[in-house]
Amino acid sequence: TIGDIDVSGMTEEEAKSKADEYINGFTSKTIELDVDGHKVSVTVGELGYYWKNTEIIQDASSFCKDGNVIARYKEAKDIEKDPKKYEFEVDVDDEVMKATINEKCGIYNIPHVNASLTKSGSSFSVSQESSGRMIDMDTTVNAIHNYLLNEWNDTDSQFTITVVDDNPVATVEDC
Repeated sequence: TIGDIDVSGMTEEEAKSKADEYINGFTSKTIELDVDGHKVSVTVGELGYYWKNTEIIQDASSFCKDGNVIARYKEAKDIEKDPKKYEFEVDVDDEVMKATINEKCGIYNIPHVNASLTKSGSSFSVSQESSGRMIDMDTTVNAIHNYLLNEWNDTDSQFTITVVDDNPVATVEDC
């Protein structure tokens, strides 16, 4: 078996298809991201969640098929007493996650505006600075990565993105 999937008697292609179907059941789950009160839905797959040890398909499908007749017979008898079980290993591709967060949530980044001094004829005018709010990408990626691998219960869920103040560099006092 691979995870909870009985692949005995399947070809490598059939076993891979079943395993992909199983993993797609997880990667298609939705996580609603909260970005300063704005809700954005993404799939777990879009956040970079993937099946890491795909080689287990080849290992499982070749079991009891390689070697001489005696070795194959011994493997078959051993498996009757102690069934061979492979486990899925998953991981998260942080670069995929960053790209998805930028694409889907980046519109909620509000960059700061620096104060500026502008000459207009013989007078000067000062434009006011303003603070912004930006996604703290490193903190967010680390938190979602940890959540997906250690806390997520394999269901649709919600997650709050870390957003921080983006303060202006130049203020009216500087002008």
